[in-house]
Amino acid sequence: AMDDDLNISAAMASIFRNIKKINILTLENRISREDASKITEVFRSIDSVLKIFDFGEEISDSEIQELLAAREKARSEKNWSLADSIREKIAALGVTVRDEKSR
Repeated sequence: AMDDDLNISAAMASIFRNIKKINILTLENRISREDASKITEVFRSIDSVLKIFDFGEEISDSEIQELLAAREKARSEKNWSLADSIREKIAALGVTVRDEKSR
């Protein structure tokens, strides 16, 4: 598509067709974490030029671990409103927290 005199509309159509395919493969759990990371890097590279994607807030694994630890501390202190607030923040980052009963 890019060989056609910089046909942006054709390039965009191709990008979004591929996003649809990737989404289907992701839903079917047919993409490994490593492949997903590589795909994300490709889209970040595309976005560095076209500025068409919203990758949202970046947060590291260590920051998520800190939030999880703070939530666990709030739960152990029975500070349910704080624990719920932290859980909502974690969920907004795309991480699902499942509580299990202690054994």
